[in-house]
Amino acid sequence: MKSNRITALVFALSPILLSSQPLANEATVATNDPVVALEQKLADKRSEISAHAENLQTQRDKLEALLTERETLATKAIELEKNVLRHKND
Repeated sequence: MKSNRITALVFALSPILLSSQPLANEATVATNDPVVALEQKLADKRSEISAHAENLQTQRDKLEALLTERETLATKAIELEKNVLRHKND
């Protein structure tokens, strides 16, 4: 009776005691799974989109700063022209 219990225990533990080759084969199959490949591509594309969105925001910020600077320079140019005209008239 004890012999049967030990045999059953060894048989139950045999997947743990066997080499990891079957587990490695399952991992290889998982990497060849088209769903996993598509999920990875989607993750890559999401990352690219995020990088482009950050770049776009940076460019918007630069554009806003340049437009503000242009407006300031235009105002200063008008003031300088007024000053030049005043000095010519004096």
